[in-house]
Amino acid sequence: MTRHGTEEEFELYVRGRLPQAQVTELEEHLLTCPACLRQVEEAERFVAAMREALQDEVKVEPAASRPRLPVFASAFRSRFAMAAMAIVLIAVVAGAFVYLRSGAHLAPVATIELTAVRGEMTEVEPARGFDLKLTDVPAGSFRVEVVDAVGSVEWEANAASRVGGMEVRVSRTLPSGAHFVRLYSAAGAMVHEYGFRVR
Repeated sequence: MTRHGTEEEFELYVRGRLPQAQVTELEEHLLTCPACLRQVEEAERFVAAMREALQDEVKVEPAASRPRLPVFASAFRSRFAMAAMAIVLIAVVAGAFVYLRSGAHLAPVATIELTAVRGEMTEVEPARGFDLKLTDVPAGSFRVEVVDAVGSVEWEANAASRVGGMEVRVSRTLPSGAHFVRLYSAAGAMVHEYGFRVR
């Protein structure tokens, strides 16, 4: 070796990690260079002190006795990673909630033709609104109510019938279950009741 070694080379030499071709050159140089020899001795003391400090501070179990964790489990060791994962989870849940509450996944409007006859109720898919076509409605103006199975009013409006029936638009989402459309005369008497079910 025609030049002096570097601190990195000395450390690699002491740790036994210097390539063999360089080891031979370095050892020949150390025979003739007391300055480099002192640096190697200093590197040996440093490496020995570091190993001793690590052994005192960290009692490492043998690898065979430690339970192996999945690769992704190491991410949970960091508080930052756990906080980031919690934030992502909250964002996903909030996004799903907003999406489902907005009705964006529902059909725009469902058209339902209802007849005032007893029997099976018409069943429809959930939608953001409902066009109701009511048959058998006498001529006149009526108060129209949509109520749930227990009679709570969910929507109401005033409408007039035309020849053959009446059409009204319920411009809101209705929950799953049975719903009834009630027509009331100007005097407040119930004229007809129609039923349908939202899936």
